[in-house]
Amino acid sequence: GDRRSLSFLNLIGIMYFAVSGGPEGTEGIISAGGPKFALLGIAATSVLWSMPIALLSAEMVTAVPQNGGPMVWSRAAFGAGTAMGDFVAFLAGWLSFLFTAVDAALYPSMFMSYLVAGTGIALTPVHITFGKLLFVAALTAHNVAGVESVGASSSVMIIALLAPFVAFIFVAFTGVAGWAFSPGNWLVGALTPSSAVDYTVLLLWNMGMWESAASCAGEVQNPSKTFPRALAAVLFLVVLNYALPIMAFTGVDDNYDKYVNGYYVKIATQVGGKAFGSALALGQCISTIGLFSNSVVKNSYLLCGMGEQTLLPKLFSDRWSVTNAPIFSIAASSLVTVIMVMLDSFSVVLSIDMMLYSMVLMIEIAAFIKLRYSFPDLQRGYKIPISGPWLFIFFTPVIAFGILLICTTSL
Repeated sequence: GDRRSLSFLNLIGIMYFAVSGGPEGTEGIISAGGPKFALLGIAATSVLWSMPIALLSAEMVTAVPQNGGPMVWSRAAFGAGTAMGDFVAFLAGWLSFLFTAVDAALYPSMFMSYLVAGTGIALTPVHITFGKLLFVAALTAHNVAGVESVGASSSVMIIALLAPFVAFIFVAFTGVAGWAFSPGNWLVGALTPSSAVDYTVLLLWNMGMWESAASCAGEVQNPSKTFPRALAAVLFLVVLNYALPIMAFTGVDDNYDKYVNGYYVKIATQVGGKAFGSALALGQCISTIGLFSNSVVKNSYLLCGMGEQTLLPKLFSDRWSVTNAPIFSIAASSLVTVIMVMLDSFSVVLSIDMMLYSMVLMIEIAAFIKLRYSFPDLQRGYKIPISGPWLFIFFTPVIAFGILLICTTSL
């Protein structure tokens, strides 16, 4: 039987968490550039960075609808079974695996800081480390239960996560609770050379990863219709999910240099009371659970795909008979994350993460252009409606940002 089990709504759930997973993580953009540059940056990167990557993903998924994302794309483009094709595919797969495992390591620590912010419990470093490891273990078990349960719970999680934010935005914008609200704050902001790097890395991290959901394309029903539609819906949702909270929170609190991870919870507690702050913290805890689960899904299917394509031992493509989950791949992915969790510096892990991601992105764009020129007649359910030199111009900003990320991390 066909094991393509992901519907349109489930795919939106998985994609939303692959790209964004909620408004948290945007606080640092505000402290780096103020509300003005935070909002301008989101508008600009959605067009110059997110859209090209999303459209590339849509075309590649409908041309090569198998599990494995960038890895199967580069293999198809550079010749399946040839030494070059296998090498590029292995490189793309391995780099994708590493950056996802590094990315996943950010979430257990974010979870613990939101938990502490929302509950006010004082925890010792030993308790916090234990909490992180428990977090990894519990969610790995959840993923062994199979990809459908993760997709379904992602859609539920979106509602639980966004509800307190929607309430805050509504109360701030309408003035029903009489909070002091100044839309003029949105026009305030400045970028210094030193804050510009943090600003750019955070923006691109928040607005990237569009090909992430492509790793499980083989599980999607009717990908050529479903995939492009889901991408369009998620891009719209993501821009709103960053811009509206930034407008609401900065309209209420103009201490921009204090905006760090978890500051939204503080603002909500100050103006809306303890229960409101706790609800927001709970939403952010739920978000980190969704983000982490998604990383495990993506990575386990990526390794499974490498096993299916014989780039890794066949062991990795073995599925557990009960839930069809690739059990060895899931274990390998979580093991790498546990090692990364022990590093425990958000900024160091983030810059390693974005450097690896940029390398994958360069391989992807090369594979995309190669596939266009070498296999023009390949059936594509969706095709970016430009060609020739326009295609190079279209990807220029992405390539420039990617090179920037690789250079800034190396420094």
